[in-house]
Amino acid sequence: NQASEVGAVIDPTAMMGAGGVRVVADVDGSKYLNVDTTTIQGIQRAGDLHAAAHPDLHLIVTPFLYETSSHLLNPVNQGRMFALFRHPVDRAVSMYHYLHKLDSAAGIMEGLNTIEDYARSPLVENNWMTRFLSNQWDGQLTTENELIAKEVLKHKCLVGLIKKKAESLNRFEKFMGWNIRDNEQEECFERLIDWDWSNKNKHDLVKKGSDTWQALVDANIFDVRLYRFAEELFEVQGELFKY
Repeated sequence: NQASEVGAVIDPTAMMGAGGVRVVADVDGSKYLNVDTTTIQGIQRAGDLHAAAHPDLHLIVTPFLYETSSHLLNPVNQGRMFALFRHPVDRAVSMYHYLHKLDSAAGIMEGLNTIEDYARSPLVENNWMTRFLSNQWDGQLTTENELIAKEVLKHKCLVGLIKKKAESLNRFEKFMGWNIRDNEQEECFERLIDWDWSNKNKHDLVKKGSDTWQALVDANIFDVRLYRFAEELFEVQGELFKY
């Protein structure tokens, strides 16, 4: 996991972590390993430090599935993949509002004053999830990329849906063997269910069927089809949790 850059302090009880990896605590008490899995360089460093063998590692968050699988995980220290899916149009709209709030993105967002402007600009999201799952970040996507992405979801991923967040999180809890027991953990869980978290971007939704909606669909057509497939998988996988 990525260590927080603000207010982090080293946990003295974990100084002798596996391979020199250390546990750090954020100002709110959250604990992380001092590796960054949001960059390829960070994943390679984590692999060199054998971070996957650390006894306190419970969750890895990364946009680089293939690099994490090849450089960080191994036959002894394997992982289980799960993901929470959001409709690509809703995701793109949220990204627009997030970028508008981000000071470092002020330059690239100049002139994009409405979601309509963003939807027709080169900055609009372009099938991010299909690219992530098929490991093709640049260039044109093909039906082969779509098939690879679907195969990864079908055989490797426990699928969750934002629109069914409570059921999804309950499935994750069972699948991963998590136990939410104390009041603090239960409160965090309930806040997630109720969409109450610090990075949430409150904004109006784009009307389905509008010109802007269609422009965002056209820019993310592979992801739209992949999302429909994820919805189908969600229903199929639900049979595994009827016990």
